[in-house]
Amino acid sequence: MQPLPTPKISFHLIPSNENFQVVHFTLEGNGTIEPADLSHLRLQEVDYSKGVIISGRGPMWLYAYLVHAYHPAAWVAVFDPRIGAVVVQNHIPTGPSPGSTIPMEKIKPLLELIHRNPFGASPKSSQPESGTAHIAAIIAIVGPPHSGKSVFLYALQEALHHQLGRIAHQHQVFTVRACPDGEGNWFQEVAPDTALTIRRKSNFDDEFVARIVRAIQNVRLTKKILLIDCGGKIDRRNQSIWNECTHAIIVVHDPAELDEWKGACKASELHILAEVISSPQPTSRVVSQNPLRVEVGPLERQRLDVRLPQELIHAIDHSVPQ
Repeated sequence: MQPLPTPKISFHLIPSNENFQVVHFTLEGNGTIEPADLSHLRLQEVDYSKGVIISGRGPMWLYAYLVHAYHPAAWVAVFDPRIGAVVVQNHIPTGPSPGSTIPMEKIKPLLELIHRNPFGASPKSSQPESGTAHIAAIIAIVGPPHSGKSVFLYALQEALHHQLGRIAHQHQVFTVRACPDGEGNWFQEVAPDTALTIRRKSNFDDEFVARIVRAIQNVRLTKKILLIDCGGKIDRRNQSIWNECTHAIIVVHDPAELDEWKGACKASELHILAEVISSPQPTSRVVSQNPLRVEVGPLERQRLDVRLPQELIHAIDHSVPQ
């Protein structure tokens, strides 16, 4: 008899006194899953008389599978840290309609039962004190166009994954794409011709900015580190997004560009964690400590081997509220 494959996903059922329960999943091992793993997935048992909210960080096709698998439930929703839980199915007359949202305030206490603090603070520290605006380090990645911000952000996410560990990174770090260029981590991981074919840019208008501001305000309730992928202009729309942030990392090709961007960050009262100089040559070095200035590169599309100085990661560590 062949042994059962090692589970690639662990499930946690979080019951509640509401008309729903949360099924939270975590990707085990190296934090990835292959399509073939769906054939031997061991699902979490639930109370099908209630709604099911699916939560966790995974690919779209995994969510599609889980939504179908929990179809017998009263209703099914998927959790999005930016807006709450979005109902995608309803099977009872008294259930919420598809497209309605379960507010973050109802879900946050449940998720706190399983989320861990990546830097070792007690769970109590994740609760905002009265009058406290932020409970997270909200870091804007800013700089002029074509300076390598997206490649730098990808390298930063990988470095934080290594520093914090798989579980803490999945639970506590989140990237908000605050520029409608149609790019994400996938843009660095697929062939260049494929990436340019499927990328679709959107309008950077007031409606988009308002949606990003709401996303940041919601995500900071459940995450400890928010990385905000910002556009390459200094204007009122980007300033509205920066006003929601606590820190900034500036990425430029030419050090002469730094003063303009430092002024823009100070106008939004952002603490500048680091100045990053994009190098055309392979390098990862600290140029100065105060202010922290590093030179890294090359920050080119599809480069997955960019290494960041440990001093930069330590700066982010110290930015997290304790």
